[in-house]
Amino acid sequence: MGPGFPFPGQEEDEFKVEDASLEFVLDGEKTTVDSITISVGGQFSKNSPKLGYNIKCNSGNLFGRKVFRLRSNVDDLTLMRAKLSCDVLNRLGLPSVSANYARLFFNGEFMGFYVLLDAYKTSWIKKVYEDEEVTDLYQCKQMNSDFSENNVRLCVNANNDYTNSTESLEEFITSINSAKSRKDVEDFMNVDVFVKVWIYEWLLGSWDHTLVNGKNYFLYKQVTGKWDLFIYDFDSMFGQNLRMFMRNSDNPATVPFDGWYKNRYIVDVLAKNDNSTFTKNLQEIVDKAFNPDVIFPHIDAIKSWITPYIKEDRTPVNGTLPGYINDKARGGFGGPGGPDSNNGHTFEEFDQNVEYTTLGSGIGIKKWIQDRYDYVCKNYKIKCHSTTKTNSTTTEVNPETSVNSTVDVSTATIDDTEETDVPTTIYPDTSEETTTEYEVTTTKANATTSVATTSPATPTITETPSKDEDENKDNEDSTCWSKSQGYSCCKTCNVYYVDKSGSWGVENGKWCGIKSDVCKIKVDRNCWSSGYGYSCCKTCKIYYTDDIGEWGIENGQWCGIVDSRCGINDDDNGVINGWNWNKKHNSATQGRNTNKWNNKNNHGNWGWGWGWRW
Repeated sequence: MGPGFPFPGQEEDEFKVEDASLEFVLDGEKTTVDSITISVGGQFSKNSPKLGYNIKCNSGNLFGRKVFRLRSNVDDLTLMRAKLSCDVLNRLGLPSVSANYARLFFNGEFMGFYVLLDAYKTSWIKKVYEDEEVTDLYQCKQMNSDFSENNVRLCVNANNDYTNSTESLEEFITSINSAKSRKDVEDFMNVDVFVKVWIYEWLLGSWDHTLVNGKNYFLYKQVTGKWDLFIYDFDSMFGQNLRMFMRNSDNPATVPFDGWYKNRYIVDVLAKNDNSTFTKNLQEIVDKAFNPDVIFPHIDAIKSWITPYIKEDRTPVNGTLPGYINDKARGGFGGPGGPDSNNGHTFEEFDQNVEYTTLGSGIGIKKWIQDRYDYVCKNYKIKCHSTTKTNSTTTEVNPETSVNSTVDVSTATIDDTEETDVPTTIYPDTSEETTTEYEVTTTKANATTSVATTSPATPTITETPSKDEDENKDNEDSTCWSKSQGYSCCKTCNVYYVDKSGSWGVENGKWCGIKSDVCKIKVDRNCWSSGYGYSCCKTCKIYYTDDIGEWGIENGQWCGIVDSRCGINDDDNGVINGWNWNKKHNSATQGRNTNKWNNKNNHGNWGWGWGWRW
């Protein structure tokens, strides 16, 4: 098979199976969707050796969603750019789809590791905005959709029932191109949403959305009459494939905002010529998400989480990488193609490009963020508090963990079918995630698809440790302090519980004692977080709250907030908290109103059990 991208003069081949069934496995429980359509997806990605796929539920849905995207993103050495991009949008409370990861199977054959996203369809709008008709959702997929009359010609109504309806879009485009200031558009346009998205594109190095190419976005008129902006397709972010678009700059990270975008009248009015609006929104984005102290620990957590999956994905089977089936691959923007396309990328390239190393057409993710952040702080009138040189790297946890393509597996540190939400050496959390799968069985093309994702779940052991004779083995290491209490010692360093005896972990569904010397945990009786491997904060700014306590960030590392020192004050109440969507953590902060991650429309937090991270 091999549907290549339609280069000029060529027709696009289409591969689609319209009568398939999907089996979704979550925490051992199977859910079946009787009828789905699976097709080859993407634009230039159809020219990749490892294809992307679209899944549409013809009947039923999964967690309220009917449409999904599986993207190989082969141009991205890290397979993290799309995930990070969605996470930042959701963290900022901007309307956005969410991203996770999935292991994909056809007919039991492992097809590789994919980015899993939902899509801006009418079903998404109905779920998020409670708009039953969805008459004014316009997709701007073609280049040169530049907020001018071009949009009326190039953007299409995404609702098939209103294909020829463009009156609202025409009115919107006419109005914004006659506006002189913010007050001229505030009544019908969510100005700060648009401005934040534009700043976001600039900060993250986007060239394939509204500001440069003028594509890959939606314009949506809410039932309230106000317009919102949604962008999608995030594989070329954080300094990826910039050379062809920023040819006049040796360092694209130092290009100012007004030098980043092409002629856009409304961008000039609302951002370039409105310093107050621009600066206010830039400050908010930098404070909440785009600074090394906040985003680097999150990058480290994701990197550690997906490491075993990346290793599996980039290990050839019978000489061919999983999912590299497109014999018409011709290469895209620096992506693999042609006779050597099956070579793909290596784990080492993933490991380096996440950090500060530029490889091929991709600037190191952390290098891009650090360089852009430093430039913005130096050249714009905002307050910057983040570490200026945060050389943070991921400590790989339990590198021997294997990934088994046929059963639920650990992705980080706990054997069998459990994994921690984020390794405690990087990020404090006491929740777990379990690997889940779903399968698609077709009746026409004899294809089976299985996708494994992750979902947050509370630990299965809910009481404090009690003696378990089965764990009291004669060959227990003499240095194991928990042996005297009937428990073996942990092979890993993930802390779930701390008492006067020491720090406890969970392995194979049973408690185990954590060796403080091996895990470098220095217990300080005056510091509650020391038992979890973290020092206590000297300051009182809260970034995260869970069932254990409140957490801050100092010198790029997590630290525990000391109540006796800080108490509860107004400053803390205004701080952003809640880095993941685990409901346990959301409820923990509800009383103090400190969890600001969910915006009023609940963008990004669907109540899914798939473990959307951040």
